[in-house]
Amino acid sequence: MCSSDLHDRTPVKIANYESLTRDEELFASGDVAFDVAILDEAQRIKNRESKTSRVARSIRRKRSWVLTGTPVENRAKDLVSLLEFAHQRRIDFEDRNDLLRDAVSEILLRRTKDMVMNEMPPKLVRDVYLDLGAAQRERYEQAEIDGVLDRKSTRLNSSHQIISY
Repeated sequence: MCSSDLHDRTPVKIANYESLTRDEELFASGDVAFDVAILDEAQRIKNRESKTSRVARSIRRKRSWVLTGTPVENRAKDLVSLLEFAHQRRIDFEDRNDLLRDAVSEILLRRTKDMVMNEMPPKLVRDVYLDLGAAQRERYEQAEIDGVLDRKSTRLNSSHQIISY
């Protein structure tokens, strides 16, 4: 992407996080500015020190929104990074969750599964059987031999995730 691409008359620009980091110099130059920047899957910037977070914060904009479906309950620093993007300034809460809770109480929309379950379509479970290719079949059978996969339960051993086939 080049600067002229961003200054055309297209009212909306959509970029993924990988293209943002690739075009870091373009945003750091300050030549490009937006009315609003919206980060979907904003948990991608939860690590304040990551390149993705740094580049996202460098985008010149008048307003910012962050959207995430991922719970922000793990570490206060994860939420602080999202707030720093939204407020366009450094925020220092010194890991004080009480201060952080107060700071976000008016701007955080937190919806639990119980709150939205009646808005969700019914869960659909569909078993689909696929024929494995020769290489896939060989790996599958080797996983059984190695004890990684138990065909009867269709579960990987305890150090792996559940799979179905």
